[in-house]
Amino acid sequence: TLEAKDKDEKGFMNLFNNQDEFNKNERYARHVKAVSESVIDHLLNEIKQQYRSPNYNSNSPIPRLIKNLNKELKRNEQIKLQKEKEKRKGVKKNKRNNNRRTRITTKTN
Repeated sequence: TLEAKDKDEKGFMNLFNNQDEFNKNERYARHVKAVSESVIDHLLNEIKQQYRSPNYNSNSPIPRLIKNLNKELKRNEQIKLQKEKEKRKGVKKNKRNNNRRTRITTKTN
């Protein structure tokens, strides 16, 4: 369990108190908004494995957390699809604009 001595100067619990130092290619972040789907999937699977057991507490916040993670997964998937769609639209628009420019320039010449 974490104790008061494990808190850092900002009051957050230092989860890495007893671990080795990070090398130059490793780092951790406490608050990350853009999380990849694989990390969220991993967290969701771990939560389900750990809390879907016979000694499950009905007052636990886990169902809410699972629902929030599922929402985050859906949101990330929608953002990813939207970016791909915009990228494809941009390519189509550029092709169309280039075709119009060539037609206009050939007509005026």
